[in-house]
Amino acid sequence: RMSNEVAGAAIHATIGTSTYLSIRDAEVAAWGGGDARTLAREWAAKGVEVVLRHDDRRIAVLSGDKVEAFAPDPPIPVVDTTGAGDAFNAAYLVARLKNKPVKEAVAAARRLAAVVVQHPGAIISQTSMPDLA
Repeated sequence: RMSNEVAGAAIHATIGTSTYLSIRDAEVAAWGGGDARTLAREWAAKGVEVVLRHDDRRIAVLSGDKVEAFAPDPPIPVVDTTGAGDAFNAAYLVARLKNKPVKEAVAAARRLAAVVVQHPGAIISQTSMPDLA
């Protein structure tokens, strides 16, 4: 497991070569990165599309000087949160790499994460996979 200091240093070292960054505000706080929204603005100004995920399930996507904010989805029954963040990131990236708008990418990411948290473990069956189109 990576220490918080190493994680923070790795993010700062690679941010200049990144196109996308998805991070929880709690992760930024854990490695002493300061205010997550301030850092997200700085990274976005450098050309990174930053998906800032809040613990209350709000999402802000920052790109350049633009911010798109998304209110939390209604709560759903949760069985296991293992893999939820990875599922969210995977669906978001697939949508964006297919040139889908941010709003559609966030919706697809939330759909997949919502299905994953309703199953035990991080891997869901192929038949449980939602339509992400």
